[in-house]
Amino acid sequence: MTTTAVPRPGHVDIMYAVVTAEALDRDDPLPEGLEPLLRRNGASEELMAMWRERPHAQVLVQVAPLAGAGEAHVQMRSAAFSLAAEHDGLVVDLALPRLLEPPTGAVRLEYADAWVLVHYDVASRGVLGTRGLESFGLPELCVKVPEGAEAAMVGAVTSGLTHRLLTEWPHVDPVGPAVVTLRDIAYGLGDPQADTIGTERRVRVEMGYDDVAHELDVTLLDNPAVLFR
Repeated sequence: MTTTAVPRPGHVDIMYAVVTAEALDRDDPLPEGLEPLLRRNGASEELMAMWRERPHAQVLVQVAPLAGAGEAHVQMRSAAFSLAAEHDGLVVDLALPRLLEPPTGAVRLEYADAWVLVHYDVASRGVLGTRGLESFGLPELCVKVPEGAEAAMVGAVTSGLTHRLLTEWPHVDPVGPAVVTLRDIAYGLGDPQADTIGTERRVRVEMGYDDVAHELDVTLLDNPAVLFR
């Protein structure tokens, strides 16, 4: 781990697919082996059944400058949802990949769990990982689970941290100390009442950039249980 600043790519690639029962203007091929990945990344049986009933796809691609990556993601996802609504389709975020349910309100960058997955499948090794930050030009996280801490609490802190990263990058380099508040976590988990939650409860974290693995290594300096007492 180093204290080197995170490298900034010049642009990010944004890719969505709208799958429909009937072909639209064009019928684009999708990557092989998507179905097991969609299941792994949270798709319900109902969504998977709808996916299988929609064999045609139109892929939406955009190359966006890093400085406008967040706004470009919001606009592209909103456009994909609009196209899907017009044609009884489903939206796939191809970067994760993940089947997306239509939002109940406007698409918001602040709701980090809508953009970034927290993976618990490495929790047995004492860490949690993320997938999705790379499509915003950021390294993925490798979060160390403190001894005695519950993985679910560390996962909540990870969601709060991804909220901060998505809303502050690339204006703020993430390397170094930071705090994650209960409000950050609420935003990260998509709570529509997040702006009413206080910021007094917080945990300190330290982030370092691993330039070999291209990851942000995250160490919690406080027990995350203090957030939920």
